[in-house]
Amino acid sequence: MNYPQAARFPGVLQPSSDFQATRDRRSTGPLFVDIPLDTARSVANGTALELNIAGNLIYFDQRPASGFATLYLDEDERGSTGLTVFAGWKGRVPFTRVMIENLAQPGLTLRLVYGTDIDLDPGVGAGVSVLNPVTITDQLTSSTVHYYFSSTVPVGNNFATIVVGGGSTPRGINVKNIYLAGAAGAGGTITLGVLTYVFPGPASFVSGAGQTYLAVLSNWQTTVQQLNVPMNRRTPAAWWLALLYSATTAVGSVECAVEYEIL
Repeated sequence: MNYPQAARFPGVLQPSSDFQATRDRRSTGPLFVDIPLDTARSVANGTALELNIAGNLIYFDQRPASGFATLYLDEDERGSTGLTVFAGWKGRVPFTRVMIENLAQPGLTLRLVYGTDIDLDPGVGAGVSVLNPVTITDQLTSSTVHYYFSSTVPVGNNFATIVVGGGSTPRGINVKNIYLAGAAGAGGTITLGVLTYVFPGPASFVSGAGQTYLAVLSNWQTTVQQLNVPMNRRTPAAWWLALLYSATTAVGSVECAVEYEIL
C-alpha cells in the first residue's frame, strides 16, 4: 500500500521521526513485561529470569513501588556485563535475550519497557528514592516567645528561674520587651532582675564579665512597683536568659513577662 506524503507548508519542517518505518512495522511501539521482585533470582544458582524478547531500546518505567535488579543483555550471560537497573534506567543497545537477577524485595516490581527504533526519556528524578525521610528545620527563621512568671519570693538572696537555656540559643536571643512587677513583705525589700549570662551563672545582681542585666527593680518595699522596658537587645550566642530575685525580712511576690526571639 502506498501512503501519500505529508503535505509541506511554508515554515513547517518535516517530522524528524521515521514514520514510514512505523507504518511498515520495522519499528515497534513500546512493549512491556512486568517483573515481580518478591522472590530472589540468581544467575549463579540457575534461577535468573529469562525473557526471550528482542529490540534495541530497553527502559524501566518510573512507577511507584519499583525495586532494582541486575540486567544481562546477551546471548550468553557469561560474556555479558551485569547492569544495575531501577525505575528510570534506559539503555540503547541491540539485544535478543534478557536475563534478570534480583534480591528478594517483597511488594516491589519492575516494568521492563522495550522496543525497536523507539525512544523514551526518563522524567526528572529518575532512580531517586528516599529510603529514610529527613526532617529539615529552618534555623534561620526566628519566632517570638512570650514567657510569664509569677511567684512568691522567700527570704534570701539570688533565687534564679531560667527563661531559656544556652543550648537552645546557638545564635543568641533578641529580647524585645520586659515587664516586671511585685511587692515586698511587710517591713522588707525585694529585688528582681532579668539578665543574660554565660553558664553556670548567674552569680549576683551585678553586671560584669559573662553577665549582663537587661532590667532591674531594686530594693522596693511594700508598695507594688511596675517596670515596662521596650527594647531590641541581642544577646551573645549560646548565652542563657534568666530571672534573679531576692527578698529581705519578709516573703514578697514577683511577676515578670519577657518577650523574646530565638535567633
